[in-house]
Amino acid sequence: MPLKTTQDELPAINLTPMIDVVFLLIIFFMVGSNFNQSEGRIELEVPKVSGVNTLVAPPQSKVIQVTKDGAVALDGANVSLNDLRQQLEFVRRQYPDASVVVRADAKSDYERVAEVLGICSDAKVKINLSFRPGNVVR
Repeated sequence: MPLKTTQDELPAINLTPMIDVVFLLIIFFMVGSNFNQSEGRIELEVPKVSGVNTLVAPPQSKVIQVTKDGAVALDGANVSLNDLRQQLEFVRRQYPDASVVVRADAKSDYERVAEVLGICSDAKVKINLSFRPGNVVR
């Protein structure tokens, strides 16, 4: 049985299918990006509709903090109780399902916390209370 001493051909990788796929992907993305550009060039005056709520998602819950010295903050900014009432009513008008998280210091005046809860209730926003679980006295 004769042994083969010479090599016929080196194996080669056929790159033609890969190049075809790459060109098709380039064409696909070029055509897809043109749709966005042509949309911006069309001059339209969108009609105005009254009595319809916005289509954007409602914001995350507002956070109201009551410190131990009685200061009230809404989303990190100090506010008076009147400002708090106005801002919550504004949020409620825009987003009927608006909610707030009330965080009060354990040593804060309970009367101030009750005032804040009353303002939230008057503004008709959903109230969530923040607390740290601990030992429960039964």
